[in-house]
Amino acid sequence: MDRMISKLSVCCLTPALMVALSIGAEVAQASQSPSPFSFNLVALGNVGSSLNPKTADVQGTAAIVGNLYGSGWSAGDDASSTAGYSLYVGGTANFSGGSIGAGGMQVGGDLTLNNFGTGSPIVSGGNLYGTNSGTLSGPVTLAGENNSQLTFTGTLEQNSSFSPSFNPQSLTGYFDNLSSTYASLSPTVPPSNVVNQGSTLTIDATAGQQVVNLAAGEFGDQTNVNINFSGGSYSSNYLIINVPDTSLSMNYLTFNFTGISASHVLVNANSLRTLTLTGGGNYNLLAPTANVNYSSGSFAGNLIVNNLTGGGESDLGYFFNPPATAVETPEPAAFGLLFFGAASVLSLRKRL
Repeated sequence: MDRMISKLSVCCLTPALMVALSIGAEVAQASQSPSPFSFNLVALGNVGSSLNPKTADVQGTAAIVGNLYGSGWSAGDDASSTAGYSLYVGGTANFSGGSIGAGGMQVGGDLTLNNFGTGSPIVSGGNLYGTNSGTLSGPVTLAGENNSQLTFTGTLEQNSSFSPSFNPQSLTGYFDNLSSTYASLSPTVPPSNVVNQGSTLTIDATAGQQVVNLAAGEFGDQTNVNINFSGGSYSSNYLIINVPDTSLSMNYLTFNFTGISASHVLVNANSLRTLTLTGGGNYNLLAPTANVNYSSGSFAGNLIVNNLTGGGESDLGYFFNPPATAVETPEPAAFGLLFFGAASVLSLRKRL
């Protein structure tokens, strides 16, 4: 597919970095679907389990490729933050209590709602189950049938065709590819400008779009990360922090920003497989193969992982905002072929 790309002059912006950073902007332009970084929480695997359901809420929109097991769990509490539905689930969804924002939910498979009531729309590609109390006063559309004991005061449509407005599976290939691309970038910040002292990591950078590749162990067990940009502007300064660790424990980590917006900083942990997160944080994390035990706290930003368990909540923050580039927007249908093609190739890697 041919694309016309006009010249873009940005300090310290290499061709490889320009391509990598602009992918998110192109996706947002390509269709009316939610852009990948508009989600407060992205799980490329499952959220919770049948034995240990997820309990804490997501203020913004959540996208889950696999299955959701929630107990007293909610999504889309802040209606202004949602992009379409408040919750997208590719597999099955099981709720015991909880709530859903005004955008409602789209579930690819069967949906179980116990002690759950809402006036928001519900769309499911399977059957609806549920016992005990619960009233659904909003529209409910099922590809399967209603096998629940819930009360309906809104409309109920069964055996309807299921045409998802957005397929969460598309995020798998996108984030796998993006994370790998970021990880392959050469660092642009001199090692002397990265100081790890005590429990504080300080990164000093000049104006432009920069990359820092940390050594193994430098990001773990920090309390503060100070990011200082000299020159430039909030609109032109960007930083990708590549973390090589395969296992990390992050406790009450706080980012402090000078000369750069939090929405222009992304922590990319492409090799991370196990993450223990306590106390949340105020940054954007891309760790597409990480199985995360998020025990407690509030994470304000994009949290993009594989499987997620624990009682920590996801709060609204300064979501990562890749810089826009002057590109000719591809046709949505053609772009979709590339999008899902990447997903099918990269999803061959087994997610544990």
